[in-house]
Amino acid sequence: MDDNSLNNEMENEIEKEAETVCNAEDQASESLDETVDTAENTAGGADENTDQSADENADVKAEENNSTPYSLNLGGSEFSAPDYDKKQNKKKTALIIAVTAVYALAMGVVIGILLSFLYSGGKTANYNPVGVSTEVSDEAREDAAALSGIAKAKESVVVITTTTIDAKGTATGIVLTENGYILTNHHAIDGALSITVTFADGISTSATLRGSSEADDLAVIKVEREGLIPAEFASTSTCYVGQDIYVIGTPVSTDYRWTTTKGIISYVDREIKIYNDSGTLQKKLKLLQTDAMLNPGNSGGPMINTDGQVLGIINMKLAGDIEGIGFAIPSDGAIEIANAIMKDGHADSVDSTISSKRPILGIVGVYIQEGLYYVNIEQDGQTYIRVASAEEKRTMKDKLIYSEYSGLYVNSVTENTGAYGKLQKGDVIVEVEGEEVTSRSQFSSVLDDMSVGDTVEIKFRRDGALCLAEIELTAEE
Repeated sequence: MDDNSLNNEMENEIEKEAETVCNAEDQASESLDETVDTAENTAGGADENTDQSADENADVKAEENNSTPYSLNLGGSEFSAPDYDKKQNKKKTALIIAVTAVYALAMGVVIGILLSFLYSGGKTANYNPVGVSTEVSDEAREDAAALSGIAKAKESVVVITTTTIDAKGTATGIVLTENGYILTNHHAIDGALSITVTFADGISTSATLRGSSEADDLAVIKVEREGLIPAEFASTSTCYVGQDIYVIGTPVSTDYRWTTTKGIISYVDREIKIYNDSGTLQKKLKLLQTDAMLNPGNSGGPMINTDGQVLGIINMKLAGDIEGIGFAIPSDGAIEIANAIMKDGHADSVDSTISSKRPILGIVGVYIQEGLYYVNIEQDGQTYIRVASAEEKRTMKDKLIYSEYSGLYVNSVTENTGAYGKLQKGDVIVEVEGEEVTSRSQFSSVLDDMSVGDTVEIKFRRDGALCLAEIELTAEE
């Protein structure tokens, strides 16, 4: 229906409502007139009868009762002409109020229709009845499938509680085999005096350590129980940035066991550097990055895909005020380490794809500045170099080293490393990979960004001459 047709229809409806109101007014007016006429006739008849009766008996009644000629006794009540007029006025008033109410109601209906017409933009308002759909969207089906995957994965997730000399700890584990092998993080059970495992069915039992790999932050524990439900692992090669994942774990305490959080894979194959307390690089890890919410106690728990398959083992997150940057050990490398530990009790035979040791040049060196005197000091079988004091300059001239150049002074070279046979004691490294050496930490940071097996270009001074060497980096033992 077009707008003109709709407007004509609405105008007809409004005219009909107005006509109805007018008819109602006419009928009410006629009813009022008839009522008034009836009341006047009745009053007139009563006056005539009263006058006649009064004429005939006025003298007698007046003499007998000394009463007013126009009053009658009706069952002990008194009715007079003035009272009758008051009642007639009340009836008229009631009728007027009734007509007014009918008129107001009719006008309210008309105004309501007009307002509805105006606010609907000239169109009548429609509504759709509320119902329950039996159809399921593709997205809802995917969510349902993911939830079933989570339920399946939870059957293979366990709560791990540990006791150490100092405290008690909480972590998470993943069932590897039906006969009780469980995978978790090395740091989760490191130093534990006792390990307790709680399964999805509520049964708790003690566990023993089968073995671990500190470098890969993985450990395998064993419980004496059969018929467990092993987790299903998916290859890390299937992972991609933006992939939906879920994390199941025991954050904070056992009160929140089997907590599930959702996120995505934020980065595949992220390289993380692990430093010791002195700031020296210890190792590198290649991990999956996620934005899923992680907390202490999630360690060792699974990162799963929507089918409930394990893609990674949660092991760390960035701390402090940083949110949404957590990491998981890729499943491919984790299973390789886990199988070796179950078999041998260690993973020494595995060339890990997860961790790599610190790449080193194979020297012991110290940064020296041009124009200063340094002195060699031997202590506990080691030789150290430091700036010479005024006294040492006078008394230890045979051990003094004058620095003609600024750079990394080579104090010793380690056998079976890339630097062995190419550098020697007394060399001063002035450039690394084309960068001027300005401090020992700056030199180390260049190597830290490289990997074991990479070749690094070194420029150094030997007896005043500028020399060049290409040295393969080896792993720190």
